[in-house]
Amino acid sequence: MSQHIEKELVRWKPDHEDLSPIIGSIFRPKAEIVGEWTTDDNYDSSSLSIRRKESGGFAVDFSTGGCLLDWELHREGSYARGVFRLNKPVEEYRGHVYDTLYVISVNGTEYLLSQSAIHYHVKHDSKKGGVDWSKHLSFSAFHRKGKANNDVSR
Repeated sequence: MSQHIEKELVRWKPDHEDLSPIIGSIFRPKAEIVGEWTTDDNYDSSSLSIRRKESGGFAVDFSTGGCLLDWELHREGSYARGVFRLNKPVEEYRGHVYDTLYVISVNGTEYLLSQSAIHYHVKHDSKKGGVDWSKHLSFSAFHRKGKANNDVSR
């Protein structure tokens, strides 16, 4: 399945618009990203393993899956000022495709939020004054593995 996904992703066009103003006060440009990250949902999940490479940059193992299938993709990444950019896009089981993640913090928990998730929530969940991010991160953002993904709306 991974080879099929890789072939499909070749056609994807990157969007490198700076989305940090949209996430405003929750954006964390000085956070550490190395480690194990995951998303939680009853039907599907994705994970990222991010390691520093001796030669510079980062090695990234991405996996995703759900009730019907799963796949793994291997990437390299660069990180600057809270923006983690992959050398090639990834696609989550639920269809989100992206190559950029932003480090954010809500109620003391750090997350990696993809550009596609930001666009989705702005389009579907904006109210006066923007998006209430604390209500929309549970299933759309990566949190560190081993840390409970508490209901961030509390």
